[in-house]
Amino acid sequence: MKLESVIKKIEKRLNVKVIPPEFGGGFWSFAANDRVGRFSVAVDGEARGFHVRHEDQHSDPMTDYFPGSYYDNCTQMLNVIDPPAPEFVLGSLIRGKNNKRADRLGIAGRYGIVTRVQSYGCYMLLMSDTGQEERYSYERDLELVS
Repeated sequence: MKLESVIKKIEKRLNVKVIPPEFGGGFWSFAANDRVGRFSVAVDGEARGFHVRHEDQHSDPMTDYFPGSYYDNCTQMLNVIDPPAPEFVLGSLIRGKNNKRADRLGIAGRYGIVTRVQSYGCYMLLMSDTGQEERYSYERDLELVS
């Protein structure tokens, strides 16, 4: 993704200012939600090396400690800093889609009610056929019934 597109996407979603690198090289950075995000720009103008760490964490090269995580693209980095709202709310009646992955997971065609929304895309479901709560973390394999 081009540098201008990445900056526009970050500033629009997080409502923060992206700070350019000092002295013409290095990392572009921003801070939001107690996290610091940064990325570099290649010679061809493409942004890469998306990195996120907590504000209170700092690298220590003497001990080989480099906190944070790297992501493949800007959207993954933004989802960590500001997770999107869950697709299904508490009390929703959902059904497992009929696809290969849902079939492997054993959710295809089964019905359940959302009892807890844990983290990004992860749900606890009270299943109608077993009467037990089960955890599913593949939001894309579930669909809303009602």
